[in-house]
Amino acid sequence: MRMPALILAVMAATLLGPPIRPQEGATPASKDQTNESIKKVKELRKERIAVLRERTDAFEAEFKNARATIHEMLQARQQLIEAELETATTEAERVDLYKNLVVMLKVYESIADDRHKAGRGTKSGVLKVKAMRLEAELHLEQAKMKVAKAGR
Repeated sequence: MRMPALILAVMAATLLGPPIRPQEGATPASKDQTNESIKKVKELRKERIAVLRERTDAFEAEFKNARATIHEMLQARQQLIEAELETATTEAERVDLYKNLVVMLKVYESIADDRHKAGRGTKSGVLKVKAMRLEAELHLEQAKMKVAKAGR
């Protein structure tokens, strides 16, 4: 019987006590700080894309000189495309990015297949590139549907 009374006393003290207030000196973010953060995010995204583009170009050059694998090159390209998709502001831009990705992956798929036939690559490598291409084609079709819905 003493337990319910104790629980009621604690609850009453909590409810009747002073309201909880934010820490003193803590101020909500101002509009200037928010705008500054938005600007900083945009700058960082642009810089990231530039670095990823340079990295992708480096891997492509290394691949041509047999110093990098097709999978390293593909991973770099995929990271670049994902970064570009993050900065795309319209579905039409995303459609263009996915179209370019599909075209590029078809070329890489052909290269991987040729390397497999020549005994310098694996079947799993070909299938990995093919799976990436199919995923890109799915995203392309989904982006096209969004554009069509928005156009109605």
